[in-house]
Amino acid sequence: MDDPLTSAPPIIDAHVHIFSPDVIRDRRSYVEKDFWFRTLYADPTSRMVPYEDVLQEMDATGVDRSVLTGFAFRDQGLCRDTNDYVIEAVRAHPDRFIGLACVSPEMPGALSELERCLDAGLRGCGELFPDGQDFDLMDSSGLDAVAVALTERGLSLNIHANEPVGHVYPGKGANTPGPCYEFARRHPDLAIVFAHMGGGLFLYEMMAEARRVLSNVYYDTAAVPYLYRRDIYSVAALITGPGKILFGSDYPLLSPGRYLRDTEGLDPTIRAALFGGNAVRVLGLDPSGRDATAGPAAAGPAAAGGATAGRAAGPDAGCEAGSDAGPAAAGGATGPAGGPPLGRPPESDSSGSVEA
Repeated sequence: MDDPLTSAPPIIDAHVHIFSPDVIRDRRSYVEKDFWFRTLYADPTSRMVPYEDVLQEMDATGVDRSVLTGFAFRDQGLCRDTNDYVIEAVRAHPDRFIGLACVSPEMPGALSELERCLDAGLRGCGELFPDGQDFDLMDSSGLDAVAVALTERGLSLNIHANEPVGHVYPGKGANTPGPCYEFARRHPDLAIVFAHMGGGLFLYEMMAEARRVLSNVYYDTAAVPYLYRRDIYSVAALITGPGKILFGSDYPLLSPGRYLRDTEGLDPTIRAALFGGNAVRVLGLDPSGRDATAGPAAAGPAAAGGATAGRAAGPDAGCEAGSDAGPAAAGGATGPAGGPPLGRPPESDSSGSVEA
């Protein structure tokens, strides 16, 4: 049987972290500079990679393009440094990399730094860390200003989110579905990607009111194998429609290959949308995966794959009960070399092993 991705849009990994060689070399000094960085990367086995390593992993796993982000430091100057490295990566490999800017919304200079990065060719903002950067989606004038600036340019925003239940792990904070929902309600014209399946926010799209509020909201799959069974992909597509889930590996936490293996039994239509088609729309790319002139919000939520495009085929399109292999590794006794940002659950919560 032919691979359903061979004639599909390019495979786009929408959630990849990179670090400059200076940060990797001087990890200890950065641990002292930022609390959230210390939480995630004080452990020397927590992997950090330069963009050259991302290219190698992309070639090894068949990924065409990756969306790069650095680390969302609380200090604006450190954000600027990480943005410079992302800009360098994109300029070095414009056919392979798409970049996002990191800014600290409540710190001075956030908007000017965002504009600098967007003018330099980055395609949005994220992954921002509410807990690490000390802002609250329920009430953040700085984040609201960032949202307005991105909406005006038709670009998207990626925000870290996590589930309100389950085990505690490094990086798990207070940004759960409730604050995410309220932020989306305030910014209906902004294409928002909530990382890590929005901490389960997608489940509420079964409610008609929530479905309207979240019509321009998307969810990436970063670290899904640590948290959910494999049938999360078909369940999410059943609830939201196939147009709202973006493949994001959270590399180097997990290899893109893990997600490709875990979705081999997924309906081909859903799989093609997940691994590239949805990212093409949300990031404002042409069908080949190259940069287009305008982002999704410029043409309204429907063009971004929102209420209309995201559910054009209906909520049941391509969803076959049991198409996944059932319980996957939700995290287990063995894990990848790097634990952050989502750490490994305790063995008592495990239904299998996690393989990078």
